[in-house]
Amino acid sequence: MFRAEEAKEQRKLSLEKNFYIIKKSTFSIEYGLYGMLQSLLNLFVPVPNYLFSFIRNKKAIISKIPLLRNCTSMFLTIIFFIPLLFISLFFELIAVLFKKGGVIRVVIQKSE
Repeated sequence: MFRAEEAKEQRKLSLEKNFYIIKKSTFSIEYGLYGMLQSLLNLFVPVPNYLFSFIRNKKAIISKIPLLRNCTSMFLTIIFFIPLLFISLFFELIAVLFKKGGVIRVVIQKSE
């Protein structure tokens, strides 16, 4: 069903707006891998998106978290980071092979 809708939108884009698709990809090592890692960490860490808040230095967000939850989240993030990094790389590569990655990149060009 997705492919049929995609083809329909592609025809609509090319006919109505004079654009055509040059390249489509679901591979993004920086965003896809990180997104998969963050999603897997969210399964184990009590504070959602803790890694993102920590990396972006969101002190206001982290300081609002109770001390025990904050320490637990930091400990679990440190413990699970490396194993889940390899698992997320594997999952992201499988998703890209089936063109179901978490990031969609589309390059379009206007027809002349």
